[in-house]
Amino acid sequence: MGTFRVNCTIQNIVSSAKSTMVRQLVVDTGSEFTWIPREELERIGVTVKKKDVPFVMANGVTITRDVGYAILKTNGFETVDEVVFAQPGDMKLLGSRTLEGFGAVVDARKKRLVAAGPQLATVAPKEKSDMQKIVPCLWFDSQAEEAANFYTPLFKNSKIMNVARYDEAGAKASGRPQGSVMTITFQLDGQEFMALNGGPVFKFTEAISFVVNCETQEEVDRLWNNLTEGGEEVQCGWLKDRFGLSWQIVPTVLDEMMSDPDPAKALRVMQAMLQMKKIDIAGLRRAYEGR
Repeated sequence: MGTFRVNCTIQNIVSSAKSTMVRQLVVDTGSEFTWIPREELERIGVTVKKKDVPFVMANGVTITRDVGYAILKTNGFETVDEVVFAQPGDMKLLGSRTLEGFGAVVDARKKRLVAAGPQLATVAPKEKSDMQKIVPCLWFDSQAEEAANFYTPLFKNSKIMNVARYDEAGAKASGRPQGSVMTITFQLDGQEFMALNGGPVFKFTEAISFVVNCETQEEVDRLWNNLTEGGEEVQCGWLKDRFGLSWQIVPTVLDEMMSDPDPAKALRVMQAMLQMKKIDIAGLRRAYEGR
């Protein structure tokens, strides 16, 4: 159970200006999730991403709660993580997943959080052998941090890795505010990206897009619904997100059907896909089977 309490700033991942201070969260390494009062999350516009998620309590009773995503900050640590919409009577908790995202461990003797150690990429440089060879760099006007905080909750195995800010010399050369975010490095499903705040010089175009291979219709629907929020549905699985970046949300079964040795089946699938914006696996399968 918890050993001490901390105050934690909670921010909306879309608009970090919307924030609230939640006081006296119990640091609980026995709880996987962080629990924040529902009224605090709703007040800053945190939206529910998963409804009625089951949780088994210490007494063996199973309850259901909604889950969303938020930015959490305390004592110099920061991460984006899932948060449980706690109901009246629920304890306010800072869970182990958030601590891992912070790169922090509990110093039980001094009742505080401390950096976990130099093995974490967030607090120490990588060994050369661990570095990703090619890292896509995304040029934003000033929304790099907002974009990273928007993308990371959408994919498993994702996190903010490092934030670099403009110093006095960099600010003078670039015209960006001193202390503002220059670059932010993050991972999406283990793939490393860099986002740069470079001003309104360059815009995204469809010449570059990211293809996401999805195993199920549920995954297609979830990513499509989140990425098109404030963005634009295009065609054949393509979309633009709120920042103008293009994505292709593609079920893996599409390639399997299109590669069928029967050209009539492949043609029917192609014709069905051309009528779609978001790819519908059931519709593809009907075309594939000639129904």
